[in-house]
Order: sequence, then C-alpha cells, then structure tokens
Amino acid sequence: MSTKANNKVSLWYLFTTFLKIGSASFGGFMSLIAVVQNQLAERDKVIENETVLDGISLTSVLPGPVAVNTVAYIGNQLRGVKGALISMLGVIIPSFILICTLSHFYFEYGQFQEVKLAFKGILPVVCAIIVAIAYKMARKNIKDYRQVIMALIAAALLLFTGGFWTTFIVLVAGGLLGYLVYHPSMPQQSIAIRFDPKLLLWPVLLIITCMGIVPLVNLMSPEGDGSISQSFSILGTFSSISISLFGGGYVFLPVMQEIIVEHYHWVLQQEFADGIALGQITPGPIMITATFIGYKLMGVWGAAVATVGMFLPPGLLTIYCSRFFDTIRSSSAVQAIFKGVRAVVIGMILSSAFIIGKDLDMVWQSFLLGGAALGLSIFTNINLIYLIVISGILGIVLF
Repeated sequence: MSTKANNKVSLWYLFTTFLKIGSASFGGFMSLIAVVQNQLAERDKVIENETVLDGISLTSVLPGPVAVNTVAYIGNQLRGVKGALISMLGVIIPSFILICTLSHFYFEYGQFQEVKLAFKGILPVVCAIIVAIAYKMARKNIKDYRQVIMALIAAALLLFTGGFWTTFIVLVAGGLLGYLVYHPSMPQQSIAIRFDPKLLLWPVLLIITCMGIVPLVNLMSPEGDGSISQSFSILGTFSSISISLFGGGYVFLPVMQEIIVEHYHWVLQQEFADGIALGQITPGPIMITATFIGYKLMGVWGAAVATVGMFLPPGLLTIYCSRFFDTIRSSSAVQAIFKGVRAVVIGMILSSAFIIGKDLDMVWQSFLLGGAALGLSIFTNINLIYLIVISGILGIVLF
C-alpha cells in the first residue's frame, strides 16, 4: 500500500491524531514513535510499518529533533507538505502548553513534585511499550536469521556505546550488509535518477539563513530584551542549534548548555538543568526544553519563538529530503539496502528501551507496571495512549 499523499486521510485526522499522541507520549523519541506506530499502523491502518521504519532511517541521519522530524516524514507521506506541517503542529502543541504552564509555576514556586511522581509510573510502562513495538515490528519485517543477527548487533552497539556516530555507522553498515546479502538474489530493477543541482538550493539557503541570523541580530542589537531583535535572536539561536546538530535530544543538550548558559547567560545552570528535567517528564520531545528557555526570556511569546526555531527548520529539511526517498525506493538495490536498514532500526528501537530503563527505580511498583504494560501491549489491542495516561495516575498513587 502506498501512503504517499493518501487523500483518504484528512488533515483534521492528522491534526487530532497527533494532538492526542503528543498529549501522552512521555519518555522521549522512541516512546513517541511507538505510540505513532500503534495508532496509525496497527489501529487505524493508514500507514505501513515500513513507513515508520523508513522515517526513522531518514531522520536519524538528518539534523534536528528526530521524533518531530519522523512525524513530519509520516505526515508528508500521507498528505504532502500540508500534512507534514499539520502533524508537527499537532504533536508539539500539547507539550508546548504543558511546558508553558509548568514554566510559570516553576519560576513562581520552583516545584513540580506531582509531575515527577507521575513520570515514575510512566517510565517503566514506556520501556515495556517500546519492547512490545520492537517485537511487533520484528514479526512483520524480519524474515530470516540474518536480519535477526543485524538487529541484535545494532541493539548491542547502541546499548554499550551510543551517540550519533554509532547510530550513523550502524545505519550505513545495515544498508551495506542488506545490499551485499539480499541484492544478488532479488529481481534486478533499476531506476533512472536525474539529479538537478538546483534542488540543493533550498536546503543550502535554509542552513545559511538559520546559521546567519544570530550574528546578524547581535550586530544590530545584542541586548534588545523584550524587543523585536530579542525575538530574532531567540529564533536564530535555536534554529542554528537545530539545523546544525545530529543525533537527537541528548546530543543537543551540551551544545545548548554552552550557548544558552555560558555564552548568552539567558538562564542559570540550575534553571537549565530543571528545564531539561521538565522536557523529560512531560510528553513530547525532550528538546521542548527550548520552550522553557524562551518562556524565561519573553513569556509565552518567547516560548513560541523558541519552539518554532527548534522544530520548524529541520522539519522543513526532512520534508525536502523525503522527496529523494520517494524517487529511489522502487529500485531493487534500494529495497535490498532497506532490508538491512530496517533490521538495524528495529535493533535501535529495542536498545532505546534499555537505555531509557537506566533511570528506572528498581522497586516492585516499576516491575508491576512494566510487566502489565508489556503483556497488554503484546497480547491485546489496547490503545497505548490510555495505557500511558493510566500509568501516570498510578505513579502518583503508588509512589
């Protein structure tokens, strides 16, 4: 089933579905993708599992927040550019509103204990959900022992080393192995790719613009607190960060700390650490921390500007690059490559459950919630959004 520009899927469906997903996707990138896979592929059947895996493959090697970029890729496959932008908006709005609300209380009172307790209940459930999603994807996409080996090696490498370069090397190696192992036995089918150098113009202009706004604004008015120049400085700073860094949220954090805390002094070190904590214990991507920093600087307006800067430029780049995916995917060589890539992506998903699980409290409540969530996710058709919400409530009660 081709999912490109599927007109049976309305823009309203995309907005409301991703709004619902964004309201309950605690735990970072893979937990959000797990809920997306469950809702759109398993329950609503508007995309294939392969579409999710292809999106992860592409966005893992592009700059910017991987989770939101993957949502943009899926939205683009379903309804083109409008679908991508609507999907991004829907998935970000809930975390944006929650971060703004918590930021207000944080800067007024400095406490969010109940949210921390809810997250203690959510974290083991998220880990179990990711394991279940990896299992379900493996059943549908892994066809022989060679893909099993690729997936397990990828999971082990990412579990014990991690980082963007490990992810990049694993994806490249998976594609190379897929080509070497599967291409010789596949029906040979090639495609003619006509490359127009003009196609590079827009992404190059996007990168230059994003990385040039900050020094330009600083020359005009380096202080400009509460002014138009301050808004552009926030927009340019977060655009520069998002479009120039690879590897997801945890790779961004040290760079953000250097720029935001050490260079601009927009927030204190403790405030920055607490902003990261809020990004982790609220739904949506961890880089929603940008919203917290923007709120500190200029209230809700600053939060909105920072959020746009962090998520929109790499999202546009993802939409652009997905055009090349659609052009080459019918080639037998590309199909062989993706048999390897999809296997290692499943390994990546599995490893993320254990990486997230490092922060678990090893108590009976965690094992109870995690075990129940694993069984329900594998053996029932329960909506994972409700499962995550219930686990948050149980976290407040049990912990």
